[in-house]
Amino acid sequence: LSLVCISMFPLIIIFSGVYGFFLQQYETDYKSEVAKLENCLFEIMTGIKTIKYLQLQNHFSKKYSMLKKNIENVARKRAFVTGVGISFSYTLTLCIQAILYYYGLKLVFIGEYSSKKMFETFTLLLFTIMTCSNLINQIPEVARGQRAAIWTYRIIDESRNTKEEVDKHGRKVMMSKTLDNKGMIRIQDLTFFYPGCENKRVYKKLNLVLGSANTVAIVGESGAGKSTLISLLTRLYDPNKNAVFIDGTDVLEWNLGALRNQIAVVEQTPVIFNGTIRDNLIYGLNISITEVEMIKALQKVDIYDFIRTLPEGLDYQVDTELLSGGQLQRLCIARALLAKKRILILDECTSALDAESSTIIHNIVSGGIPHTLVIAITHDKQMMKACQDIVVFKNGMVVQQGQYNDLESMTGEFKRIVNNFDS
Repeated sequence: LSLVCISMFPLIIIFSGVYGFFLQQYETDYKSEVAKLENCLFEIMTGIKTIKYLQLQNHFSKKYSMLKKNIENVARKRAFVTGVGISFSYTLTLCIQAILYYYGLKLVFIGEYSSKKMFETFTLLLFTIMTCSNLINQIPEVARGQRAAIWTYRIIDESRNTKEEVDKHGRKVMMSKTLDNKGMIRIQDLTFFYPGCENKRVYKKLNLVLGSANTVAIVGESGAGKSTLISLLTRLYDPNKNAVFIDGTDVLEWNLGALRNQIAVVEQTPVIFNGTIRDNLIYGLNISITEVEMIKALQKVDIYDFIRTLPEGLDYQVDTELLSGGQLQRLCIARALLAKKRILILDECTSALDAESSTIIHNIVSGGIPHTLVIAITHDKQMMKACQDIVVFKNGMVVQQGQYNDLESMTGEFKRIVNNFDS
């Protein structure tokens, strides 16, 4: 009787393998469609004002409906496969039990088994069959767990593969020999294009040197390559080897975390986290910051007097409805100042601000920040005047460099850009 039961096991194994294979496929498709729908909802919620301004409600409504329909189709198939698998497993279990009943009774009739022995053996085999059946019913959960484990191990492997040996300054221990340090940032013969756009080069043998403890304005028309510079300095994209140097070391030879620990970026749209003003000021900092330092940073951006009027002061829960765009931007700059980075990048940080807030930021840049290279990507004339040096980009190359008054008196790209602002 046991041999008859064992002979059925290959059928159970084959069914489990086929069922698990198809279920895992449908589980992956279902999770992918859920992710697409979640991304669409996030895009709609974060851009609801823009959607209403541009009358795009119908477009996003159709996009949402299409994704919802796709997920319903995949969910229906997933449910069908799960249902068929579970029902077939129960059918298979009952068929095996019926075969065992039949063969057991046959052995009793011919006298090979007594009734007692038959029921003892059958009970043990029945427990075995039910256990196998329960394992088959767990295949949907196993498939979900397997998918989660694949992503988890992929993250672990990526972390292990990108782990770098570095020295105490954050450079890789085994690094190629670089040229003598001639500036905080040095770019030489940089040629770059975005992945998938090999025919459209952003930079064509770009050369640029920016010294430390300096304020530099990066100027140029849209598409000239100004913002791409941030991506390369922070290694959101990797440049070609021996093309971009920070503190005399090729950015490719820096440990990624140590490199980004040298740079602070203040973007055009202020990014404020859910929490108190104090939490936002020290968020992510790996150095100890005293309250006196916080107050000095807030005074430097001329927002401390306002914060003192709030009910809890620094412990006030940030409310983006109460604080203006200029105040939020100044908080971001104060956070960057407290981080004490060696490079501070201001990416069009005054483009959406009122005159008073812009003037305060201009004064900060004009006064300079000790031991910090300030790079201001801007279209603002006042910001250009506040900087010690101006670099003019055109078609991925530096076409002019110098002080505001000198460049304005010369015929060239800078004067054309300034005249366009005036008109």
